[in-house]
Amino acid sequence: GSMGVLTMTLAKAAVNALVRAVDRIKGTASRVALFPGLDNDHIALLKDTMETLASFEHKLPPVDAYGATPIQEAMRWGLDSFKLSRARSKLLVIITDGRFNAQYAQSMQEKLKAAGVEFALMSIGINNSEAARNHVLVHQADQINSGLLQLMSQTEFARTLTR
Repeated sequence: GSMGVLTMTLAKAAVNALVRAVDRIKGTASRVALFPGLDNDHIALLKDTMETLASFEHKLPPVDAYGATPIQEAMRWGLDSFKLSRARSKLLVIITDGRFNAQYAQSMQEKLKAAGVEFALMSIGINNSEAARNHVLVHQADQINSGLLQLMSQTEFARTLTR
């Protein structure tokens, strides 16, 4: 999307912290994609499941935000990404300053749920509460970290890890 420099910097730091936490847990792995992607791609894969944290952290700093956010492509990518996964718990987290089409998002959530994928959405500055059952809205860049913690704490994925 078109996040400002401060917001994008804090969002990247939050994503990095989330990846570090998830990848430390035995039996978990993360994938990170950017929407819109680099050049003419709708999607840029920044980290695959087998990629090292160091490699991911090397790619993260130059990532910038521009243009519209292809929300539908992001959700479709998430669904497609998990199709071959045999993981017991699957979680798609989207952090965006874009506006969701609530009807499309609800339809995609049903498809994700049928595929065993939980969906969590953090919106920055735009209320997308009708687009996701698990949604957190933050209004300021300095709320991103606490918002992400709140979002993650509301997931079945997190509850499974704490059992």
